[in-house]
Amino acid sequence: MSDMITDPKSPQSPQLFDDATVAEFNTAQLDTVQSDTAQLNRAQTVLRGFQQQNADQLLEGLNPQQQQAVRHSGTPLLIAAGAGSGKTTVLTRRIAYVLATQPVRASQILAITFTNKAAAEMRERVQQIVGAEANYMWVSTFHSMCVRILRREADHIGYNRNFTIVDPGEQRTLMKRILKNLNLDPKKWNERAILGTISNAKNDLIDEVAYANLAGDMYTEIVAKCYTAYQKELRQSEAMDFDD
Repeated sequence: MSDMITDPKSPQSPQLFDDATVAEFNTAQLDTVQSDTAQLNRAQTVLRGFQQQNADQLLEGLNPQQQQAVRHSGTPLLIAAGAGSGKTTVLTRRIAYVLATQPVRASQILAITFTNKAAAEMRERVQQIVGAEANYMWVSTFHSMCVRILRREADHIGYNRNFTIVDPGEQRTLMKRILKNLNLDPKKWNERAILGTISNAKNDLIDEVAYANLAGDMYTEIVAKCYTAYQKELRQSEAMDFDD
């Protein structure tokens, strides 16, 4: 699908959920007919009609390939396209289309991008279409999403939810101090190399205890000592690194 999307000159995004009549049905009207099943069914039918009408508006200004991508459902979808080809437009319209046509809550939608700038742009464009619903979505970078999950679940792994994340410079400073405390020659034992080995171990889901048990030569035994001291310092400081 590498040629699936071409730019339709960035069409103006329609307002999906700002219609006053739809809002009225979503709140007061539906609440007042709960006791009458027939009236409730009629109200829901009217509301679905409004939702479908707004969903159809999301396809306006898109070419056939983009419309196909927005409407697609039921199976995973991969879209490959170059810069300026309308990918963000398709993604934001697709999010709004799913909300309008599927039994999906905004809090169930996850949109991941690579940079903070791109995430902010996507969040703003989604907000322009769906309004306040966007506040309940997960629209962020990969790292921001992971931090959000960690802060919510940190107490399950013995951390405070207000933990900090050490950057590479802080990692090197910490490892230099550890090498000094262990009386290791910094000319022979490079902090970058040791941190790289620890990073690889973490990416393989090997913690400091497991690594120490696996150590079988002088280098891995030294790394094991540094790894243990490094993790102890991080925990005492209520800190994590990016590999965590």
